Amino acid sequence: MITLPSDEVARVQREGRAVAPPHLDPDDERAAPFHRLIDAVCAGRDRLSLEVAVAEAISALAVISNPPAYSRPVRRAKEYLHHHLADSIKLNDLAAHAELDKFHLCRAFRTQVGMPPHAYLIHLRIARAKELLLRGVRASDLAPLVGLYDQAQLTRHFRRLVGTTPGRYLSR
Repeated sequence: MITLPSDEVARVQREGRAVAPPHLDPDDERAAPFHRLIDAVCAGRDRLSLEVAVAEAISALAVISNPPAYSRPVRRAKEYLHHHLADSIKLNDLAAHAELDKFHLCRAFRTQVGMPPHAYLIHLRIARAKELLLRGVRASDLAPLVGLYDQAQLTRHFRRLVGTTPGRYLSR
């Protein structure tokens, strides 16, 4: 784990330039300074290299804090997915809520969010599963609570996104 200097992070926040989001997707180029910092730490780089990497990561917080501007239909679709996480969601219902036909919604969603609505929903469900595991819910009880069909489907998506099974997640 890498901890950024709290005084520098506080300075960036005071200046109103940073509000960190919950996560960045691995292919999001805004995460590059953080990847460089982790690489520098793992490689045991010299003090100057590490200080430069930390400074770049702190500066990147300002860039990250400006969330992308989503169109109204995409915002409505995202809200719908968040509120109906455990439900069986149909594309027609999502498009009706977003007030856009399903073909244009899928294209706009992928362009603005970086993934189609179904993939976004899977990410939300796995994030919710991780929260529930941390709260003490048994792995075998998770699938219906997060809207997945069965334990096998949960395990498959969980392993793909998190890198381990739900049962082993807490023991890492």
